[in-house]
Amino acid sequence: MTGAFVLAQALGSTSGGVPAALHSYEQQLRPEIERLQSAAARRVSMSAPRSRFQVAALRAALRYTPDALFRRMIEREFTSPLLP
Repeated sequence: MTGAFVLAQALGSTSGGVPAALHSYEQQLRPEIERLQSAAARRVSMSAPRSRFQVAALRAALRYTPDALFRRMIEREFTSPLLP
């Protein structure tokens, strides 16, 4: 949905036509996409432990971390500064 919003804004505010709007869209969205992809890669490595120690550490973190902290982490990872 963020992409559609940013593209609609670019199409409505760019005077160079569709090619200029697409360039603007790419420039606005690229940093956010890279941030989300990087965060996803970190989550995959964290949620797929490769050793018994990593399994134990993940279980302990899940057991003792308050739900409110998880909510804040998820909100920070998945909210976009590009939306109003």
